[in-house]
This record gives sequence, C-alpha cells and structure tokens, in this order.
Amino acid sequence: LDSLRQDELWKDTCFELFIKPLDQAAYWEFNFGPDGYYNCYHFDDYRTAMQTEISKFLYQCTVKPVSPQHKKIQIHLNWREFTNRWHLNELQLGISCVIALQDGKQAYYAIKHCGRQADFHQSDSFVVNIKLA
Repeated sequence: LDSLRQDELWKDTCFELFIKPLDQAAYWEFNFGPDGYYNCYHFDDYRTAMQTEISKFLYQCTVKPVSPQHKKIQIHLNWREFTNRWHLNELQLGISCVIALQDGKQAYYAIKHCGRQADFHQSDSFVVNIKLA
C-alpha cells in the first residue's frame, strides 16, 4: 500500500483531513486523491517541521476499486493511540478539499476558512471536535 503514497497531492484534486490534539500545536495532514493516492504528514506547529508520518500504529489507509474510474478510500485512525501517546481526550478536525478546474485553476473548499486566502493549516479552521472515550 505504500506504493499508493504520493507527495504534493494538493496540487491537483485532493481531499484533506487535518487532525490536531486540543490545546497542542502539533497536527497531522492527510491527503487523499480521487485516484487512490494518499499521504499523511506531521507538523510540529503551523506549517513547521513537516515530515511524512509513517507510523502504522496511528492509522491505516485502504484503497479499493469501485469502478475503473473510481476508488473508495478508507482511513482507519487508531483513536486509542492518539489518547495513549498524547494523553488527551479531544481532537480538532479540519476538513477541506482542492478541486482542479478545467481551466487550470483550483477551487478551495473547507468547513471554515479563517483567512483572506485558502489556508487549511490555520488551526482556527479546525472546527470539528471529537471527544475520545
């Protein structure tokens, strides 16, 4: 499945999920392309120290063909690993996407945009809260 990892998916159509422990600066960015490619990055703070997240204990990604043109991408997050590793009980999520348009431009969508331009890394945009048991 690591052969489906690809960098810079955000340069084309890409769905994104940002996960940040409540009251912490570090966060993860998951990218999913419609063709089944994906990747996950860890940041120490806002756009700082980006590195590919390779921990198989944190998440697993499954890609299944639905038709020749479509793939179903599932991400299984290990919530217990989040709670145990960071001693937390709440996560903040940011959900967004980049859509490549036919004219070569891109459209940006998110549950919430906090800046004048699309910047999905702004933690003020992480407006979905999940309480962990």
